[in-house]
Amino acid sequence: MAHDEYLVKMKTPEQFLGHLGEEAAEVIVELALLQKAIGKTVRFGPNSVNPSLPAEQQERNIDWVLRQMDAVEREVSDVLLAIKRLRTRLGYP
Repeated sequence: MAHDEYLVKMKTPEQFLGHLGEEAAEVIVELALLQKAIGKTVRFGPNSVNPSLPAEQQERNIDWVLRQMDAVEREVSDVLLAIKRLRTRLGYP
């Protein structure tokens, strides 16, 4: 089921709360990946690449950090939207 179709079918507070939980879990995953990218960048330097990856998949550590920062921002936006929807559904401002 597409994400938008899922949102349309949500009716109960429990469904909205479940959706918020799913979105929060996605933030945690992306934050863990960001932490991993930061750790490798600090340890090996911003211009280092992972030599065990095929050449076409290699990226500089700093590019990995930036990509993960973007992913975290997207997921946080999704969580904030889920919070807003749950509050609206529950009748809170």
